Amino acid sequence: MLHYDRIQKRYHLTDEMISAYLLTVRLDSELVEVTQQVNAVERDPDDNSVLACAVQAGADYVVSGDPHLVDLLTYQGIPILTPSAFLAVLEWYVS
Repeated sequence: MLHYDRIQKRYHLTDEMISAYLLTVRLDSELVEVTQQVNAVERDPDDNSVLACAVQAGADYVVSGDPHLVDLLTYQGIPILTPSAFLAVLEWYVS
């Protein structure tokens, strides 16, 4: 069993709840082989892999709290949103 003490304490989650969530993420995820390079973020080059993956996967959104990504606003037509902004988009679709 994996242990995520900080997450458990902050959100009052059990090991079972975390495991169920991770299983859901794994089942709903798609592995993407990134075959292209992106050089959009000079200040933090590691962030470019997130953008490359999003482009390769044909993502509808990039959701991140990373300021280097969020400051871009969009990349190749893919909106880059903070988690709270993305939640607002989801709420709009649900309502």
